[in-house]
Amino acid sequence: MSRDIRLAYTVYLLEELSEKAKQKAIEKNRTINVDYGDWYTGVVEGWQEILGQCGFCNAEIYFRGFWSQGDGACFDASVNLDFFFASPKYRHLKRIQNLIEVTITKNQYANHYHHAKTRYVEVALDDYSGRRFPRVGQLLDQLQVDIEQARESYCNGIYEALRQEYESQTSDNAVAETLVANEYEFMSDGELLFDRRIQYSDLLPLAV
Repeated sequence: MSRDIRLAYTVYLLEELSEKAKQKAIEKNRTINVDYGDWYTGVVEGWQEILGQCGFCNAEIYFRGFWSQGDGACFDASVNLDFFFASPKYRHLKRIQNLIEVTITKNQYANHYHHAKTRYVEVALDDYSGRRFPRVGQLLDQLQVDIEQARESYCNGIYEALRQEYESQTSDNAVAETLVANEYEFMSDGELLFDRRIQYSDLLPLAV
């Protein structure tokens, strides 16, 4: 014959736990704020705006982190030469600007990693134009160096901003705030309710 069995046990909000149990609860839920992709949206969108203002338009940002070999950030974008040609040293290139092609190119590491060294800048002038303007080669080389240095610097800046945001979102205070705000319930030892099998020691006798 079937019968119903009712069990009762005591649960606690985070602030009701002992300090030891509270720390365990925080540690067990360390990544609660970064388990979904939206934690980095603000950082990425902010950097896309910065890149657009600094000569790299319509940037698509990629990253992997943190603290492992090959971690980092990079981006693909179109290069706005007007930004770089604002420098007086490139005044002689402005008259052939429409003949210069600048691309950010993936290398052999791009299939596995997303750090700054997975891309490089190429600056090209077609062969016909190169013969017409033979003296611009040195300027084009310097342009390539300047754009590449800017690209790598921004990649490193993006990664550092993402790392700081990740550390902020996984800090004790941030995790605790989320657990409190969403009223997560815990067992007395700091285990999340229903996160483990209920032990007999957790049970309370029911009043008959």
